[in-house]
Amino acid sequence: MNERLIISPELNTQMHACARDFRKTPTPSEGILWQALRNRQIARFKFRRQQPIGCFVADFFCAEKNLIVEVDGSIHATQVERDQERQHLLEACGYTVLRFTATQVEQNLSAVTSTIQTHLLLSPSPLEGEGLGVRGTPQEQMQ
Repeated sequence: MNERLIISPELNTQMHACARDFRKTPTPSEGILWQALRNRQIARFKFRRQQPIGCFVADFFCAEKNLIVEVDGSIHATQVERDQERQHLLEACGYTVLRFTATQVEQNLSAVTSTIQTHLLLSPSPLEGEGLGVRGTPQEQMQ
């Protein structure tokens, strides 16, 4: 399943403004990981940072694989249940969410990027297999 999170045009505008503000003031760990993800440095996959997805803003997003990468700072220790609900909703819509702590990014970046690369290379594209094919064409019409 790969559904979109539909929101009102007004909320969409607000989410894009919020994402723009987040891009202007990244956390130290987000800045470190962005330097490793930008310019297709991991297996030639393109990532966007602070990407609005419905009523959420993903820290990093690879559209080709529907992959969301989140960097959890200390604030996330106080909102575990909220983060789990958000992740469940995103996964129900066809996204995969990888979570890392800020400490992991800052102290072991190579392990973090290796995990991301492994996931990118081993997971099927959301456009392959059953369901919708390239550009939303049902598979049976493509044959």
